[in-house]
Parts: sequence; structure tokens; C-alpha cells
Amino acid sequence: MKTIQAKLALAALPALLCLCGTAGAAELKVLSQGLPAASYTGSRKPVSDAAAPEKAFDGARETGWCVGPAYPAALTVDLGDNYNVIKVMSFMEKPHVWYSYIIEVSPDQKAWSVFADQTKNQEPSEDPAYTDMGGVTGRYVRITLTDVAEKAKSWFWPVIMEFQVYGVPVEKPAEKPVEKTP
Repeated sequence: MKTIQAKLALAALPALLCLCGTAGAAELKVLSQGLPAASYTGSRKPVSDAAAPEKAFDGARETGWCVGPAYPAALTVDLGDNYNVIKVMSFMEKPHVWYSYIIEVSPDQKAWSVFADQTKNQEPSEDPAYTDMGGVTGRYVRITLTDVAEKAKSWFWPVIMEFQVYGVPVEKPAEKPVEKTP
């Protein structure tokens, strides 16, 4: 897993240098919390209201999003505007087993760009969360859980305890002053 994370960190280097190397650069912040409940959607109905999609974005690792026992399962957040997505932290229900997943970003929910492809992952997270670094611009961020450790398939349903998306606003081009003609 360290090798995967190191490769992802290198891939994100240009975006991170851009953030750190400019005067007045925007500070990396959590974009996915504190949004209206309608901003959070799942690919299937949750097992209960207590496991609704917004529970994976409430800042509490004791609550989470949970759907029935089949993989794949996707969770999406609408950030409300386009952002440069730099880092995503995915806190799974059981950190001692491996999960495979893909994280994608889209400006319109039609064209998706891969932020992190961990579909071949077979390593448990060394931290409480899987941390992926990248540099993709978009409004919607989706994680699709594609698999879980074979020994856990029969009893680990797709559950994300917390899904944190970090980034910065997209720099808007400065408006040119309108020249008045005499």
C-alpha cells in the first residue's frame, strides 16, 4: 500500500506545488462536510435511515453509510461547485481488512475522471483511512467500493464510515474591465 500511496503522491505533486508555490494560495479544506442532505447519494437504498448517505459525511466515525451485502456500491457527493480535488480520505468500517475501490470526479455527472484507482488493492489501510492524493477538477466526487477481502465477503457489507474530500476553489479568470468608447 505504501508504494501505491507514494505513486499517488507523486502524481499529485504538480497540483500541490501549484497550491504551495503561489502567493495567496488557497488553503486545502474539507469540501464534503456541512452540505445539504440532498448533496449525498448512494447507488442503492441504505439498510436504514441511520445508515443514509449523509452519515458518511457528518464528521463522526461512529456513523456511516451502509447498503445491502452486494458489491459494487457507490457513494457520491455534490460539492455544489467545481473544485480542484487534491486529497480524499476514506474511512472504512473495518480497517484491518482490505477494500478495493475507485474514486472519480466529474463536473456534470456524465463525464468522469479517475482520481484514484485502487480496484486491484489487496492491502488493509495502515492508517484509520485510505488516503488518496490527486489533482482533478469537478463538482461531483464518487467512490465505488468494488470488493472486500475474500474472508470477509459474507459478513462485510459495503460500509463507509467517513468520506472526506479535500480541495481548493477553482481560480476564476479575472474579469476584464469594460472599456468605454468615447
